[in-house]
Amino acid sequence: AARAEVSHMDVELKNVRFSYTGDDKDEVLHGVNLKLPEGSFTALVGPSGGGKSTVAKLIARFWDVTDGAITIGGVNVKDMPLSQQAISALTRGKAIITIAHRLATVQNADQILVVDDGRIAHHGTHDQLVKQEGLYRRFTAIRQLAEGWRIAAE
Repeated sequence: AARAEVSHMDVELKNVRFSYTGDDKDEVLHGVNLKLPEGSFTALVGPSGGGKSTVAKLIARFWDVTDGAITIGGVNVKDMPLSQQAISALTRGKAIITIAHRLATVQNADQILVVDDGRIAHHGTHDQLVKQEGLYRRFTAIRQLAEGWRIAAE
């Protein structure tokens, strides 16, 4: 296949739907829209089974989307040879995404995406999200409490 011209490394999901079986009844991502700007650090947080790993695996193209599109630098990943994807993933200025469980990691992210039930429930910075009612504020409260626990000898 011809090499696709990629001028920047922004990653974008546009109305992405995904089902492991291909059946609508088994859909695990429901119209996800997000942008990971080149050079940014994005943390995915949310409950187990909410879709965090699926989002990351679709970006890496372990699977193809059922509907919608994923682009890197404006080019649909389906139009990129896989070897080009591997090279592009290693280039400078890439967007970094992590599935985060530690509060210290999440607090430093350029943007935080709260994934719940196959949707982006909230997005913003740590400071923005802790001011809103919802999953993220509960997540940080639980993490702060858990990180303060110590096991003491009797």
